[in-house]
Amino acid sequence: MKILNRSFFFGCGSAWLFIILIVVLGLVFGKGYIKAYGVKQIRNNLAAPFMPALPPAYYDWSVDTLDGQKLAMAETKGQTVFLSFWNPSCWACLAQMQSVQRLYEQVADAGIRFVCVAVEGEPEEILQEAEEQGLTFPVYRYTDPRPDAYVTNGVPSTFILTPDGHVAMRQVGGAKWDEPNVVSYLRGLAALSAAEGATAAAASGVPAG
Repeated sequence: MKILNRSFFFGCGSAWLFIILIVVLGLVFGKGYIKAYGVKQIRNNLAAPFMPALPPAYYDWSVDTLDGQKLAMAETKGQTVFLSFWNPSCWACLAQMQSVQRLYEQVADAGIRFVCVAVEGEPEEILQEAEEQGLTFPVYRYTDPRPDAYVTNGVPSTFILTPDGHVAMRQVGGAKWDEPNVVSYLRGLAALSAAEGATAAAASGVPAG
């Protein structure tokens, strides 16, 4: 009976190591190929995400100042606008007015246009309520049917208009408007408007005003 020597075992051990290495490399490269193939197949079936379109704002209308002048809403194009409809006899409207005032004070330096429109009441009544509430932002009056873009089931109703002419937000019912997220959101919109204006001015050679 022939006795197996050390070189035989060494040779067998080397062969097994080689086989194991091949298997491991096969598994590694095989997984990589499968991964690449799977990612490619998924990538080929990707679709664009749903991006809701912002409804357009409407500017072809005017509101009345309390002293009988007109503000054409077309004058607010290119600005961030806080447009709010209210009624001096509406408790929910009055309840949110202090927060609107605080919001106005916090963004006064950002160039945001506030257009708060009473849809009922005589100018004297509206002015009296504004004074009792301590409001310093502009208050207007509009008693005709509202433009379709701003029709709601009731008041208060508020719309945020973007500088590029879209309705970014619509709120029906009272809200606490001086919350930090509202302040930062409005400031962000106004900053975008200012940046676009500066870019356009630089392109035309005219200093931004």
